[in-house]
Amino acid sequence: MKRKFVLLLLMIAMQHAFVFAQTNPLVKYLPDNTTMVMSFNPVSIGKKIPGETFRQSFMYREMMKKDNEEVKAFLSDPSISGIDFSNDLLIAFITDTTEEYSKPSVHLFGLIKNEALFAVSMKKMAKENDTVKVFGTDKILFKENGSPSIAWNNNVFVINLNSSGAINAANVPYNDTATQEEYEKAVKKATERMMKKQRNLCFGMLTQKQKNSLSSNGHFLNQMNAMGDIKIWNNGMQNPLVGRVFGMAGLNKLQTFAGGSKTSIINFENGKIIMQSSSYPDEAVAAIYKKYPTTLLNTDLSRRLPKGKLLGLIGTSYNPEMGIEIMQKSGLKEMIEEMKGKMPFDFNLVSAAFGNNMMLAVIKSDDAPAEDSLTQSLDGIKLLLAMPIANKIKFDELRISLKQVWDSLKNGEEGGKMMKGLNPFIKYNDNLFVLSLSPTVAAAFLNNTGAGPVPEWLQSKSQYPMVMNMNMKEIIKMALGKKMSGNNGQDEQKIMDMFDQMIVYGGNYENESLSSTMEFTFSNQTDNSLKQLFDMVNIIADKNKNAVMNEGKVADDSIKIEEIKPVNKNKVPPPPPAKPQKNVIMKPKTKPKNQ
Repeated sequence: MKRKFVLLLLMIAMQHAFVFAQTNPLVKYLPDNTTMVMSFNPVSIGKKIPGETFRQSFMYREMMKKDNEEVKAFLSDPSISGIDFSNDLLIAFITDTTEEYSKPSVHLFGLIKNEALFAVSMKKMAKENDTVKVFGTDKILFKENGSPSIAWNNNVFVINLNSSGAINAANVPYNDTATQEEYEKAVKKATERMMKKQRNLCFGMLTQKQKNSLSSNGHFLNQMNAMGDIKIWNNGMQNPLVGRVFGMAGLNKLQTFAGGSKTSIINFENGKIIMQSSSYPDEAVAAIYKKYPTTLLNTDLSRRLPKGKLLGLIGTSYNPEMGIEIMQKSGLKEMIEEMKGKMPFDFNLVSAAFGNNMMLAVIKSDDAPAEDSLTQSLDGIKLLLAMPIANKIKFDELRISLKQVWDSLKNGEEGGKMMKGLNPFIKYNDNLFVLSLSPTVAAAFLNNTGAGPVPEWLQSKSQYPMVMNMNMKEIIKMALGKKMSGNNGQDEQKIMDMFDQMIVYGGNYENESLSSTMEFTFSNQTDNSLKQLFDMVNIIADKNKNAVMNEGKVADDSIKIEEIKPVNKNKVPPPPPAKPQKNVIMKPKTKPKNQ
């Protein structure tokens, strides 16, 4: 029922659009222990999918089959829902801070424009044994098993997406001596207990918190009022479980150091999806970033790249002095000191040996040299990790230490299994370190004069300290592999042709935050990216439906064959599975005592 309701909201969004720009009053309903909020308007997002495209989709056809009249009524006149679509809907993740490892509960909030119409819609969607209970101005739709699906009052509704109050074996104590009457009483009591728990939860969600912390949180309010298709905020709360699992001295300090609210804005534009993210560090971290100027990306290493299709590249530049200060104040230094006792080399040699930039690249070449049998065996894949050497003496110390570690791992029983087939090659001179899976590839990179051109996309992002590129079309093509051959690969080919590349760049500190941008581009630069995603989902859905139908035909045939086989009436059926010892529902005896 919840899924149906959410789908109806999306379908309305795909057919109608409104203009909106206001502070969302739903903010006042969020409790202080809200850890993440996602804000979106399904109406404005749905505008990016043409109506004709939607009406011809697999989703629309299936919805028309299952809920013909109900869906048509919503699509023709969305006002019958009683929902106010002039404001964003909010999905809130709320964590119970009284429990150490509490999982967040998820709630969908929305404004109501006409409560009477909304109540009628809920009653129409309720099943036969579901009930709507009224508590003053609050109303809760309870399912038959005691789990509320939706709660609302005159102003707002909330869907408790994962707050299940279902009556199951865990809710009723096991008692194999219970009578039928005792069993029914126990089920009723458990139902009432769960309904009360969920009722209290709903009351809390439907109550305004006039002075909640989010109403005065500048980063949160700026994010909620920003322009964007999907807006996300989280409070940067650290996970206490990480520190317990890994148990390293500086890990909790590192989490606290890196804490602070984080935001993202996602926009579906023509030909690409853009996500802009910001991280707001605390004052101690911010002071370090303000102290050192932004480091621009060094693109010199990319001039040595071999010919071929670039599958992926990560390039980064950094300020060594800033890195040392961050290590000292963030807890990284304590973690490294602890690692010294577990590793047979000084981890500080890494930062001392190398310069201030690094490049990792994966390239697919169609013409591997005959002497490079290893690259040929990898279907032309070349992997390269390159770093300039800043201190040759420290590098030699690090190299010797790492070789001893590597030999020890390979010769060990467990390490030998893990390292089987993994044999990277290292080449270096006084200025440059290169690691590759092929010695030929490593040597060619090292001996390259570095006079080649810098890729245009990389040069355009050189004002950032970090850039990453992934060739999605080629990666997906390689992943699909043999599925692309023959008629069975037509759908996969359509999907593959949609993608282009993903570029991530950023790392600058500005406006009190560390910023980054992700651009996911499509081959078709004319159509909106959301429409293209919608088309892709329909291709997959149609393919899966056809596969299920084909499997169903085979299953029907096999059933018919089984039915004509002679039945062995003397065969003893297998015993039923043993009852679990815990969380078993209380059942009455076959012959209750009161009979």
